[in-house]
Order: sequence, then structure tokens, then C-alpha cells
Amino acid sequence: MRILGSSLRKASVALAWSLGVLLGMGCGGTDSPQEAPVVSESPQTGGEQYVGTATTVVGILDPFGNVLGQTNYLKQVLVVVRPPIVAGTLLETNPFSLAVLPNPPIDVNSEGALSLQSAIGFFDAGTGREFLFQYWTLTIIGNAISGTLTDNHVAEAIALNLINTPRELAPGIVISWPNAVANGAILEGTIDANQIVLRIQGNVVSGDRPFVSYITATRVQPPLPGTSP
Repeated sequence: MRILGSSLRKASVALAWSLGVLLGMGCGGTDSPQEAPVVSESPQTGGEQYVGTATTVVGILDPFGNVLGQTNYLKQVLVVVRPPIVAGTLLETNPFSLAVLPNPPIDVNSEGALSLQSAIGFFDAGTGREFLFQYWTLTIIGNAISGTLTDNHVAEAIALNLINTPRELAPGIVISWPNAVANGAILEGTIDANQIVLRIQGNVVSGDRPFVSYITATRVQPPLPGTSP
């Protein structure tokens, strides 16, 4: 029996819980009922979108580090490149912001889906406060880009760099589990006005799902003036 878990729902719950604690709104640890914080992603402007494919190879290791096998996945992805994320007075320190997302979004639940965010900002409507979480340190020289996952924010339960792999919870019960990518993952590639090519390599926090993903995506051209998108 295979059960498709919802990584998006898990991320949302983790986000609400973590920001609730940060905001002192009593998500747990109190006898009185508390309202959940009204949290939304900080609005951003500008940027380019690229659509293409990710070919990902995931190794399967046992608890002792022995290789049990590997699984290959071919997934459709959306790559978003835009100016650094801004959240109030907070600013992503990278020269650009990068996101790799499953395409279509419902594919976020599927095995082999890879999600990557260099940074993300959040706004709490209840207090008017904004928060920014940066995950990757990125550089660009000419059209060559590279980066390292320097803070996966697992400690705050706001891990948004994820790769879905099968996990057996009990005999005969296997789920598609969103594994948080471990710090130290690397990316390298090139970008121009028409195409982005990336190689992303790393492991998950549990250390038993090493992976490498090769992404090639083509820029989505804006519609000509006076035409429908």
C-alpha cells in the first residue's frame, strides 16, 4: 500500500507552528485557547520563469551506510529567478533569489519531487512584523552560478528545501516522505536570457538519501504587446 503524503501541508503546519512560537502567540504550551497567527508570504515583484525537467538520481542507504540501490526520477519543474527577497527592512543577501518548484504545483506530493528556495519572507498580519529566512548562499560570475545550502532552518521547523522519497513506516506501509535537505548541498550551473542549467547535489538530514539532480529549463517568453498570454 502506498500513501501520498502532502509535503505542502506539512510545511504549512510547521511554518504556522514555528512562527507562532516566534511571535509568542502560544502555539502549544498553554492551557488557554490561542488563535493561529495570520501568516502569509511577503509579496515580491519582478523576476523570470523557466520551465523544464529535472532528472534526479536518489541513492537508498541502509542505517549502516550500505547502498541498497537507487531510483531515477524525471520531473517537470518551474525555476524562478528574481531580485533578492525583501521582507520589510530585511533583505536576502544573495545577488538574486532562486526557487525550483514542482510543475504543476500538485506534483509537490509525488515521489522524486524536488523543492528548493534560496530565501523566503513572511508577513504576520496580526502584529505587522515580517520575517526573512535565508537558506542558500549564492554567487554569480558572468553567466555561471553556484551556491551552498548554508542554513536549512530545520531547527526552526521551517525547512523548505525538500526532496520526496519513499519511506517505509511499517511493513507494507510506504509513504512519499518530504525529506529536508542537509546543509552542505551544492548547486552549480549557468543562466542566460533563454535557458538555465543546474546541477544540485546533496543528501538529506537523515543521511540515507544522497541525490543529484540535473535541471534544464527554458525561459518563458512574455506575450507580445496586444496579444493574449
